[in-house]
Amino acid sequence: MFFFSIIYLFYKNITFFNNYDIYKKNFFLSLIFFFGFGVKIPVWPFHFWLTKTHVEVNTSFSIFLSGVLVKIALIGIYKFYFILSDLNFLYYFILFVGIIDITIKIANQVDFKKIVAYCTIFEMNTILLSFMFYSYNTLIFYFIFCMLHTVLSNMFFLLNDYIYKRFCTRNLYNINSLFLSSPNLGLLLLLSVILFNGIPFTLKFYIELSFF
Repeated sequence: MFFFSIIYLFYKNITFFNNYDIYKKNFFLSLIFFFGFGVKIPVWPFHFWLTKTHVEVNTSFSIFLSGVLVKIALIGIYKFYFILSDLNFLYYFILFVGIIDITIKIANQVDFKKIVAYCTIFEMNTILLSFMFYSYNTLIFYFIFCMLHTVLSNMFFLLNDYIYKRFCTRNLYNINSLFLSSPNLGLLLLLSVILFNGIPFTLKFYIELSFF
């Protein structure tokens, strides 16, 4: 997508030294930059590559994808926000529909790692939706939200690795008596779920409440 945007810039004889208003009034460039970074975040409906990748790769690469790659794409969105700001309403709609669709899909999953992957997509779409209401005062909350997602998603991927090594399966229906066979692992998983869901009096609850 960025390749086509560069060709378009040359065709229109536009450089990055021009006035920002040239970009803000360009519908095509705004979509290209949004979905160009959005594929890596990933934004719905270009999210399928992430679920398939997480299921197939090892834990280390899953941590890299969730903790590094998608965050770099968020930095790109931040850098080019001035291009996107005029089409915020369209992006609100895309992200909101994506959050609803992903929530429904999570409920039908039985593979533990695929659930974590869909939760990652849900979180990233939520973070990007909150960023579309950009203001200087919310920037610190946006940063903390990203860091929380990095820590919690990586923790889930590590827990998935430990559970798979112990039970030789990622199917939730085949993981029985976790608290009896591995109480420490069960407690850590329960704590991770509580922190991820933003239970009151946790940091994530405060951040999400601040955005709303």
